Amino acid sequence: MKNKTILILILGVYVNIHVFGQCITDNLFPLDIGVSKFQAINTLNLKNNIFEVKDFLNYWSHPDYLNGDSVYSSQVNFKYKTHDCLKSTDNDVLLSFTDKKLYRMTLKIYFKPENYDKCLENYNQILASLKKEYPVYDGFYSYNDTITKEQTGEGYWLYKNEEEKHADKFEQISISYTMEYEEKWSSYSKEYYKTGKIDQYVIKVSFVNCKGTKLDKRGY
Repeated sequence: MKNKTILILILGVYVNIHVFGQCITDNLFPLDIGVSKFQAINTLNLKNNIFEVKDFLNYWSHPDYLNGDSVYSSQVNFKYKTHDCLKSTDNDVLLSFTDKKLYRMTLKIYFKPENYDKCLENYNQILASLKKEYPVYDGFYSYNDTITKEQTGEGYWLYKNEEEKHADKFEQISISYTMEYEEKWSSYSKEYYKTGKIDQYVIKVSFVNCKGTKLDKRGY
């Protein structure tokens, strides 16, 4: 019985290290940068662990730095039913397209306040994998506003090399976790206000590649 217990513990540690050691970009996101929205939606609908695929936002934008030129942007949203790299089933992924090409993917994983330990563990495990893939990185902090600058989270911007970090059309992945306060509607002031109660913790992983698009680091 004792040997069986030890074996189970060893297997658990092995699986944990092996699975979360593989939480690199290609495993977190099921698509390649540059695919069309048509290709993306069809690929997603073939995967058993993905559901609620929605095409929900299409618009034209006119970044100032394009000097009058415009870009057509659209977005697709989906959720994971299960994923080896996620310690919560509450999640969503946003795919962003510009001029018919996928250039940004953003994963959010949501945790209840009582599961903060799982959130922090999940964050550290994914971060450790990404640091191996993107060895150049800078840390940052998230704040609730620009006046009080109360810290609400922290994270990293990561790059494959120093040249990529300083390029205008870069490839970058970022990861952060933040706490979000509960908000309620005030019928008196006709606006939402924060109650001071922590509503949830959110891990956000965002992968962007501006190469092959009109966009660059000045706005994407």
